[in-house]
Amino acid sequence: MILSLFPSLFTYQLVGIFVLRVVLGFIFLHLGYNIIFKLNRPETWIKTSGLITGLVGIFLVLGLFTQAAALIAALLSLLAVIIKIRSGHALEHGLDYYLLLLGISLALLTLGPGAFAIDLPL
Repeated sequence: MILSLFPSLFTYQLVGIFVLRVVLGFIFLHLGYNIIFKLNRPETWIKTSGLITGLVGIFLVLGLFTQAAALIAALLSLLAVIIKIRSGHALEHGLDYYLLLLGISLALLTLGPGAFAIDLPL
């Protein structure tokens, strides 16, 4: 049996999840902002995807409907991974970034919102 190196830090598990949730939320807010305002594409579906991405970011930062927002974030990240692989840009930068977002989203989906969330389960 291997003991934990710092067992007293397990007390702060909810704070660790909180940090993941807020960082992922700000990343999705930034992505949504870039899609809506900096990507010069007039298509409605692109603006809508930017709006959805931004709303996911807001929900994650607030800790509101965290599991639903994490599920949508995971789907958006998976879509980005698929697009990167199919476009042949998988070996260039960007794929690891979206894989990391996918992993964090799936972790939040299973772990819950963490500390300082509106939908914190009792």
